[in-house]
Amino acid sequence: EAERPQKDASALSTLLQQVQSNVARGRNSVRPGEPAPGVQQAFALGSASTPGSGSAGASGGALEELHRRLEESSASPDAQKVALGDVLEMLPKLEAARATELFVRVHASEGLRSAEVLDDLLQVLRPAIPKFNSPQLTRVLSTVASWALSASGMDESKAARLSDHVQDFFGASSTELSLRLMDVVPRDLSHIATALSSVGHVEPRLYGSLARAAVARSERFTPQEIVALAAAFDRAAFMHTALFEILARCLRSNVKEVSFRDLLRGARALAVGGIRDELLGRELGDLLVRRASEGALPPEEFCSLAWSFVALGLYHDQMFRAFFRALEDAAVVPGETLCQLYEIHVTLKAFRSDLYKKYELPGDTVQSLREHYRKQRGGKLREQRLEQSAERVHRDVAEVLGKLVADGSVQKQHQTSLGFFVDIAAVSRKTSRTVVFIEVDGPHTLIQSLDPSGARKSQTYRVRGDVLLKRRVLQQEGFHIVVISEELWRSLDDSRDKRD
Repeated sequence: EAERPQKDASALSTLLQQVQSNVARGRNSVRPGEPAPGVQQAFALGSASTPGSGSAGASGGALEELHRRLEESSASPDAQKVALGDVLEMLPKLEAARATELFVRVHASEGLRSAEVLDDLLQVLRPAIPKFNSPQLTRVLSTVASWALSASGMDESKAARLSDHVQDFFGASSTELSLRLMDVVPRDLSHIATALSSVGHVEPRLYGSLARAAVARSERFTPQEIVALAAAFDRAAFMHTALFEILARCLRSNVKEVSFRDLLRGARALAVGGIRDELLGRELGDLLVRRASEGALPPEEFCSLAWSFVALGLYHDQMFRAFFRALEDAAVVPGETLCQLYEIHVTLKAFRSDLYKKYELPGDTVQSLREHYRKQRGGKLREQRLEQSAERVHRDVAEVLGKLVADGSVQKQHQTSLGFFVDIAAVSRKTSRTVVFIEVDGPHTLIQSLDPSGARKSQTYRVRGDVLLKRRVLQQEGFHIVVISEELWRSLDDSRDKRD
C-alpha cells in the first residue's frame, strides 16, 4: 500500500497558521446565537482557498486573473510580454504557496518557457527560498530542472547548460535543504535527488546528507521512491553502500510487486555500484524465467537485466537459458542490445564455460556479434571526451611507456581482440601481440563513494561496474593489465618515479 503523504515541520507550521486564521475569521463572522467554529470547521473554511490568501500584495482575484491571462496569451507574444511583467511584479509579494503555483503556471505557458524568462524569475525567487516549505521547494526545483533542460539543452559532453542564475538557485536551494533533510518526506527526497542529478548539480556533501537521511528512515520509503533515489545517485556518479544495500533488500522483498521499469533501474544502479546480493539474484532470476515463459519480456529489457547479472558475477542457469531463447525468437534486436549480448557471451565464456557450453551461442553468431561490437564501439561512436587535465595524464603515461618499450608501439584508446577498449596498450611490432594494457582511473571510470568518513582518500572512489567487468574478462583471458589513478600519476614529480 502506498505511503500516505506526510508533512514536514514547515508545512505543519503553515497548516496551523491557516487553522488559527480560519478560526479567527469564523468567529468574527459568526451571527448572534450561533456557536463559534472549532478546529475541525477551520479546516473546512480553508478548503476553498489557498493558504495565505490574505498575504500582502495580491488578492485572490488578481492572481486568478493573472493565471487566466497566462493561459490565454499563448497566441500573442505582446500579451505574453505584458503578463510576464505582471508576474515579475507580483511574484515577490506572494506567500510561498501562491508563488509556487504561479511559477509552475508560467512554466506551463510554452511561449514563456525560455532560458531568459527562467533567469528573470529565479532572480526574483532566490531571496524567498527560506520561505518555501519542503514540498513547495521540491516542486519548484523539479520545475526549474525540467525548464532548464528544455530551454538550454546539453553540451557536447552531455552535461546540462546551466546559466549562472540557475546554478546559483540550485546552490542556494541545496544549502537550505541540507538544514531540514530529516524533516523532508521520502517522496520529496527522491524528487530532490532526481531534479538535481538531471541537471548535473552534483554536490557531494548534499548527496551524502540525502543518503544519510534516507538510510535513517528507510522503512518509510516505498520501493518506487528508493529506486528513484538510487537511480539519481547512479546518474550523479555517486555511491553510498548502506543506501544501495537497502535498495537490494527492498527489491528482494518486493520483486513481484515492483514495476519492470523500476527493476531495470534498480538492477543497473546495483551493477554500476557493485552491490552483489545473491538472494536478490535468485528471486529476480526466478521471476524473469516465469515472465519469459509468458512472453512478457521485451528483448532489450531482458538483456539489460541479464547484463546486470554478469556485471555482478551472479549466475542463474534457467534465467540465462530463457534469455538466449528469447533473443533467438526476437524479430528485431536493437544495436546496443546486441552489444550487451556480446558482453554477456564473453563473460559467461570466461567464467562459466562449464555450464555455458551446454547452450552456448554458435560460432558464426559469435563472430557476427564480435564484428558488430567492434564496429559499434569503434570509430566516432567510441570516442571518449576527457577533460583536458585527464587527457594530459593519458598522453604523459603513453609517452613514458613508449620510452620503456624498445621493440613495440604504444597506442591510446586501443581496441583489443575481444572488442573491449583500454586506455593505453603496448603492442609488439614483431608479433603484434599485446605486451601490457594500462588503464588510467579517473572520472570516466570511477564513481565517488559517499560512505561515512574515516577511510583514506584513496578509498573514496570505486571502479564502475561496467569498467570492472571489462577488466575482469581481459584478465581471465590472459591479458596483463596495470591500473594507475590520475591522482597518483600527478603526484609523481620525477620521471624516474613514473618509469618505475
